[in-house]
Amino acid sequence: MIAGTGSVGIYLSNGEQHVVGGREFPISDQGGGAVMGLRLIQQVLLAQDGIVENTPLAQHVMAHFDQDVDQVVEWSKSALPRDYGQFSPAIFEHAAQGDSLAISMLKQTAADIEMFLVALNRKGANRICLMGSIAERSKAWLSPPVQSWVVEPQFDAIEGALMFAGKPEHNLY
Repeated sequence: MIAGTGSVGIYLSNGEQHVVGGREFPISDQGGGAVMGLRLIQQVLLAQDGIVENTPLAQHVMAHFDQDVDQVVEWSKSALPRDYGQFSPAIFEHAAQGDSLAISMLKQTAADIEMFLVALNRKGANRICLMGSIAERSKAWLSPPVQSWVVEPQFDAIEGALMFAGKPEHNLY
């Protein structure tokens, strides 16, 4: 399971590839930093409208935009996945400080990752490694039964990419 800016789950069994997610932001990539950042921006705007609590994380994001909601809206019109994903470190930092919005964001992200892990398990995967900055930091947020499937990777991301390179049967988006 890879979750960084985007996300995808891949399971290989007897030469057959099973893929869950990974169909690109914003329509897919749940559990990745871009979707987490998009959801954060949505919550920050709700906080600015007085609908949800204006937590320290929401205030941190608004400081990034000079406390200007119109700047957020303008930015969103051309923002790329990496632009949304840039807020991921702040979510983890604020969650460690008990920020309710950050904790909510991480619970949702972990639920998204868990959804993919369960799907991979249903396809036969019972040993799954977590790769990427979001996935690796989300293990503690997964349910204990799902955590029991998680193992350390046997190879790094580059070696994994080389194993897939040039093989049409492993065609990802």
